[in-house]
Amino acid sequence: MNALTPTASPEWVRSRDRVRDYFRAGAERWTRLTGEEHVSRIRATVRAGRKEMRDTLLSWLPEDVSGMRILDAGCGPGVLSWELAARGADVVGVDLAPELITAAETRAPEGVTRRPTFRTGDLFEVVSEGFDAVIAMDCFIHYTLEETVEAMRMMERNVEWGALLTVAPWTPLLGAMHLAGKLFPRRDRAPAIIPVRDEALRERLDGPFGPRRLALHRSRTIHRGFYISRALELTPRGRGTT
Repeated sequence: MNALTPTASPEWVRSRDRVRDYFRAGAERWTRLTGEEHVSRIRATVRAGRKEMRDTLLSWLPEDVSGMRILDAGCGPGVLSWELAARGADVVGVDLAPELITAAETRAPEGVTRRPTFRTGDLFEVVSEGFDAVIAMDCFIHYTLEETVEAMRMMERNVEWGALLTVAPWTPLLGAMHLAGKLFPRRDRAPAIIPVRDEALRERLDGPFGPRRLALHRSRTIHRGFYISRALELTPRGRGTT
């Protein structure tokens, strides 16, 4: 596999730094949300939605992932990384927040002998090492469509099997909330969830600046209470289409 030197646009870097600062400040909340401690009913719906999304992404991988080198981008406290490792994958989990990486390293499930490798860093800094697959669950919901497609272009150059990622699907409610959020000072806002219209996504994927080697194979929207996200599977062209 020929790994390429990572390059990121100034727009990506600005968004990345904004997302990093938010998750560093909220690391304790995210660690609790992805654990088994009691949470509010609202957060319980988010936890349930994330589990359903995680199960969906895992079901889209090959039945046997033993020995596959998989990058878990935006791994957070490492729930998905540990599940992949338990199935025999060689996992690298990367996250922008060192506090979440620390949480991930201490979350080994009972009986798991194969450990992921956890690192603090950016997708662009790690994916160029070359992987069989990349998973980025609820990472790109905080990035614009242009930035997400930019990341797809980088991923496709450095993966063999393909990539699994999620975006925020556009709905009237999410669209209104996104516009309303812009009325508040940046310092008072979490990084915006940026909803993506399906037609805009497909246009960009098929356009001249979209990925060349990978194509959209299938997608699924998960909506559980206050959680909504859309899973995308990108595979080498010719292996299947939506």
